[in-house]
Amino acid sequence: MGLTTQYALIIVIIGIIVFFFVKVYLNDSKASDKNNTPEDKKQALEDEVGKEEIASKLKSDTHVKEMYDLRNKLLASKDEVEFNNTKEKLIDLIKKHSPKDSSGNHVPIAFIKSKENLYDGIILSEIEIISFEDKGEVIHAEFLSAIALQEGGKHKEAVAIYNKVLGEIFEDDDRRQGDMYFCGKLESDKEIKVIPISGLFFNLGKSYRELELFEMAKQALEFSIDHDPEGNVDSHHYLGIVKVELDDFTSCISDFKNAIKIDENYSHPYYMLAVAYSDDKCKDRDLEIASKYLKKFLELSPDDFEGKILQHLLYKMSGSKPKITSKSEAISFLNVYLNILNNSNAAFSSTNKAKPVFWFNIDPKKFSDDFNLLCLDENELIWYHIPKGEFNNPESSFYLRKDNGLVHIEIPIKGEVNYLNDIKSEVNLKKYSKVYPNTKHI
Repeated sequence: MGLTTQYALIIVIIGIIVFFFVKVYLNDSKASDKNNTPEDKKQALEDEVGKEEIASKLKSDTHVKEMYDLRNKLLASKDEVEFNNTKEKLIDLIKKHSPKDSSGNHVPIAFIKSKENLYDGIILSEIEIISFEDKGEVIHAEFLSAIALQEGGKHKEAVAIYNKVLGEIFEDDDRRQGDMYFCGKLESDKEIKVIPISGLFFNLGKSYRELELFEMAKQALEFSIDHDPEGNVDSHHYLGIVKVELDDFTSCISDFKNAIKIDENYSHPYYMLAVAYSDDKCKDRDLEIASKYLKKFLELSPDDFEGKILQHLLYKMSGSKPKITSKSEAISFLNVYLNILNNSNAAFSSTNKAKPVFWFNIDPKKFSDDFNLLCLDENELIWYHIPKGEFNNPESSFYLRKDNGLVHIEIPIKGEVNYLNDIKSEVNLKKYSKVYPNTKHI
């Protein structure tokens, strides 16, 4: 066979192969077109995603967007009538676009907005069980829970909830009027629960004070006064106390006087005015004025032990008597009105030279009865009265020295961390303490 004949044969074979593949392609295309009807697409989609979701995927996105808008409005609704109307519209819209099974029940499908979270679809059964929850009622319940925590001594938890409630109240302009937050609609026939904003700030300030966050307590109490300058006498009084705890014995005077303006029979501000005016740190220090306010305090509270102690203290100040420098002098000073302390039931410590603490080593048996700790430095006398039964097993509460079995207590001086508490065993002793100034005039 010649070369020309071979070439011709090869060309014929290639032509046959090309013709075969073109024919196959055209037949497949025709078959595909025949199977590309809406019914075929639906069947293919059913095979892919399942019958329960098919209706949602074949619908246009317009009604789904409307569902999402209604759902968002429903969840944000603050009015029960609006909530119920919105819920009814949304349920009707879902049913309108939901297929039914052979029994006539709506197929539980999820309507998912394009490009949205697949787990955030709108399902009829979930919408049907949503009930109206009045935001104001929720906030009021949170407020009450914070009060309960505060009264139970859980101040950190109380502070967190008080701040949360404040944030929610200031986001709700509709129910906030002046110093009051109304937890229900004013036109409602129901009894309306009210949260006084000044009172909320006052409670927040009290818990901050218990946590020894005095600057934050001061700010909260100032906000309380801003919201109701003449309505909460305690806010003025506690603001003055917090300032004293911040060593401000001057500006606190105006706070105590403001408390008296609101209630002239409220005795505690008179006592604190006597404390402020008698302290060395007060720029307006005046023992005569201090005595005048203390006299008024004792008229209102004649049996108050603290007032009698301060009266004795002011007497010694005015006479320029020497400072308290020893255990016996401290006991004598406190026994003027107490007469319960003696060498046996009282342990004494002055400032430790090596460490800024008051240092005690005590026989554990001493805690089986009333016991007293006396701490003395240049500026103050601290008296701890620990009642019988508070520490029946002192070895389980306090640090015991291994060399002699004595209870070892270390109390930081003023200005140090954990002032008034035992840092050796982390025991809260502050609640047993009373602090008296030991000024140069004593």
